[in-house]
Amino acid sequence: MGKKIGELLKEFKLISEEQLAEAVAEQQKSGDRLGTVLIRKGYVTVEDLEFLLSRQLSVPAINLQKYCPAPEVAALISEKFMKKNFVVPVEVHDKTFTVAMANPQDYRVIDELRFMTGLRVTPVVSSMFGVKQKIREMFPKSEKWEEALDLKGKREIEIITAKKDFGEENLEEALESASEAPIVKIVNSIILAALDNNATHAHIVPMEDRVEVKLRVNGSLQTLVTPPREYTQNFVNRLKILGGIDILERKVPLQGYFRVRSDDQFYDVDLSTFPVLNGEQVVLTFQQPFSKEALRLENLGMTPEMLEQYRGVIRSQRGLILLAGPPDSGKSSTIYATLNELKNASRATFTYENPIKNRLSDINQAEPNERAGLTYVQGLRALVKQDIDYLMVGELTSREVLETVVETALGKTLVLARMVFNNTLGIIARVLEQGIPPFMLYSALSAVVGQRLVRRLCTECLESFAPPEEVKAELTAATGKKNPRLYRAVGCRKCAMTGYRGRIGVFELLVPDDNFRNLILGGASAEKIDAAVRAIGFRSLLQDGLTKAVEGMTTYEEVRGIK
Repeated sequence: MGKKIGELLKEFKLISEEQLAEAVAEQQKSGDRLGTVLIRKGYVTVEDLEFLLSRQLSVPAINLQKYCPAPEVAALISEKFMKKNFVVPVEVHDKTFTVAMANPQDYRVIDELRFMTGLRVTPVVSSMFGVKQKIREMFPKSEKWEEALDLKGKREIEIITAKKDFGEENLEEALESASEAPIVKIVNSIILAALDNNATHAHIVPMEDRVEVKLRVNGSLQTLVTPPREYTQNFVNRLKILGGIDILERKVPLQGYFRVRSDDQFYDVDLSTFPVLNGEQVVLTFQQPFSKEALRLENLGMTPEMLEQYRGVIRSQRGLILLAGPPDSGKSSTIYATLNELKNASRATFTYENPIKNRLSDINQAEPNERAGLTYVQGLRALVKQDIDYLMVGELTSREVLETVVETALGKTLVLARMVFNNTLGIIARVLEQGIPPFMLYSALSAVVGQRLVRRLCTECLESFAPPEEVKAELTAATGKKNPRLYRAVGCRKCAMTGYRGRIGVFELLVPDDNFRNLILGGASAEKIDAAVRAIGFRSLLQDGLTKAVEGMTTYEEVRGIK
């Protein structure tokens, strides 16, 4: 055997000495494999581990998520044998049977496979994590769902922001059924499975005879387990309790939020329910466990010129900044980065949203409490009298909220607010349609920021190429470059062969000048507004995205896919 995994980890600088020591200590407590602990703690990816196993054992590695064995190949090994020996069939070629193994040096298993099939057996290595996941995909209904969730495991999660106020109704029966130890353990295990798989979403889908629990991993939904139908309502009730949602309200969509801590890492979880034919579907959205304190404006993706202009806006210390875009477009990250730049001991900074999603140091934070009689609008109106310098509010969902926010921005407060809206320039008309008097918007509006998120190219396997002539003409018109080139990433270990690592923002920034404000006051047409913004150097999302494409940050296809 070659070098130990720990030595390879340090050699490739994937983790520090302290992280390795921490993982080894946890391994000794839990009894799990070191690789599983490293993946769980987020120190390495599945692809990292498989690369290291390949180096350690001098055996080729395989990413099983990219392979689907043909039925005749899969039939060569029984389900029982696969699960007992952690082996997955891959392919047969020229009487050579390639199999993926968690331990490719287990010669007893290799001999048994050779005897069973009459073929030469060539092992390749995959992580235990990857082997188990592929076996679950191949036999989704045959494995006991309780075993698939590892309910006997020792790991626990801590709910950090669970709400306990369920009102004055008698909820004893519902609360008891949703708080029984087995249900708590099952739901916790589903959440842990989502975290271990780096899932962005978990779907709890009620069917006629079962509950389908699915995870979205790398953009695709994968079935995790399918418990019996009788668990449906208890699952839903338990999740509603965690998210602070009324568990007796089942006929309308509801939203909630909670935070969990696992292995000393924090995860923000948004919860959304929707009534469907067989009950209520629940979708959990997992936010990456990064600190909002670390967000900085210069890291979001704004061009240097746009960043300088935006910083000039927020230094004005009054007015309204609207951030527009669809869900998951990075609006909150831009707001938190702005607050991190603005906050200081000599200024009063406040956030007011429903619910509080991220706790920030040195900032006062609050949320409405409908049950106690504090509505969103009442809270906003009361905050006007709190002598606030910088105020961040949540989504502008009604005329009352919008009107109160605009009135606040007319004073000495700089207000940052989000709107789910796809058209940056059209947001002016949208606000006026809500009944906001033009003269108020004329005076209050400081800027509109439109944004989207695109995938960022992996810098480790980046290569450039000359675009077709028609695309080159488009790039030149958008960026001013005479001989622009585009980029792609061929895939490597660092990016799990996807070519992408992370995301970057694509932005529009509208800062009204006096002429534009007069257009607002006069209720100008969309054509006049468009002409006016071009005159003040407004750059569209497409122009900003194409600039990032020719600079090697993303691809032309990603930018062209922006909606």
